[in-house]
Amino acid sequence: MAYESFGEIEYLKKNYRKALDYYKLSYEIDSNPSNMTDIAKVLEGISNCYSKLGDYENAYKYIHKHKRYQESLNEIETLNNIKRIESEKELEKQKLKDLKKQVKINDRNFLQYSGAFLFIIFLFLIFNFSGKLNFNILITKAGIFLTILLLFEFILVYMDPYIENWTGGAPAYKLIINASLAALIFPLHNFFEGRMTKKKKTK
Repeated sequence: MAYESFGEIEYLKKNYRKALDYYKLSYEIDSNPSNMTDIAKVLEGISNCYSKLGDYENAYKYIHKHKRYQESLNEIETLNNIKRIESEKELEKQKLKDLKKQVKINDRNFLQYSGAFLFIIFLFLIFNFSGKLNFNILITKAGIFLTILLLFEFILVYMDPYIENWTGGAPAYKLIINASLAALIFPLHNFFEGRMTKKKKTK
């Protein structure tokens, strides 16, 4: 809208006839409905120029056109605001829905983690008193191995979201962390197996 700018300059310089020519040229060249804001400004400029030149009939004609464009712009702005509010409400609904879903997932995970952990503790207690229950030494060793393996898998499953976050999903880093956890679990296995086996031999 270069001609509109020239029109504004000439209007400020009080060259109203020249300003009018620029405004009209701008209106004729760019009357695309998508540029309603600019068109409204141009129509107002034309009306002001006619008013300064004493042509009040045309001044009224163009200010009336300007008002119609301005009303259309206000309607569009109102519709856009309504759409924005509706969009925000939909977004809030979706957030609430996602939050409820996440709460359900967290509750489910808590129950499953708790159940798995209690089961592992139960196995440790069973094999800790394997001597009193007269378990075969091979069953005791297999039971201890299975319990330690379950404990290792439990730790991996529980830690997986945190490991994913720490490593950014890089396989090499995940492998290093998993191997480190396995290295920590291995002595625990040896300790329990040695303890249970010693109890069996003592008896």
